[in-house]
Amino acid sequence: TVIVESYDPNSGIIETTEPLKGYHFGAFESTEAAYSGVDMRGEVLTLSSNVNVTASTDAMSMTPAYPEPYGCQILVSDFFEPSDFTYRYGSLNFDNVAVYNCSQEMTQFAGVKFHYAVKGEKRVTNSAISSGLGRGVLIYNSQNVVLDGNVIHDFLEWGIYGERSTNILVNNNVVNGVRAMNDPEPPYAKWNEIVGGIYLMNSKSYVVSNNIVAVSYTHLTLPTICSV
Repeated sequence: TVIVESYDPNSGIIETTEPLKGYHFGAFESTEAAYSGVDMRGEVLTLSSNVNVTASTDAMSMTPAYPEPYGCQILVSDFFEPSDFTYRYGSLNFDNVAVYNCSQEMTQFAGVKFHYAVKGEKRVTNSAISSGLGRGVLIYNSQNVVLDGNVIHDFLEWGIYGERSTNILVNNNVVNGVRAMNDPEPPYAKWNEIVGGIYLMNSKSYVVSNNIVAVSYTHLTLPTICSV
């Protein structure tokens, strides 16, 4: 991850505050003819915005038992008030929002979590959700969730994880850099659990289209028999 210092929209040239750590290709045409059939072009992902949700990383967010920042989560859920059973429904409409350092390791607390969210509006569009120690987006027992045009980068286990949900749109997202659980002594060239970019199981009436998934063990997992 680097910071872009300037960008020329006419030439497409960008200048960064520090050198890149690897080769980056951004040609207009595929490079497969020059590289034995391999398209080496890269893509710049925008992870910042004027509207930011950022979890704390200071000492107050850590404990001696867990010396890692305990990232927050954005939770959207429906529930009944315990006093009079009034029905409340959660809504979320994010557009061009940057969510950073959210989600928690070895829990179900994702960066953005839809949990039994049925009635309210649920849209995350043109946003960046990045750098957490858990899953990026979790959709569980929810309906009518739209994820469109987002960048979901640098998470553990799954970038987008959905289960037992209905009417889901996952379109035009980039899911990148999904890793296995943190392990002080990880096995060489082996991941002990199934992890990956997009997982959607036991769900119906969904559309998954035009997404890019890179740098993950499994790119896409969908039901064998499904309603799309």
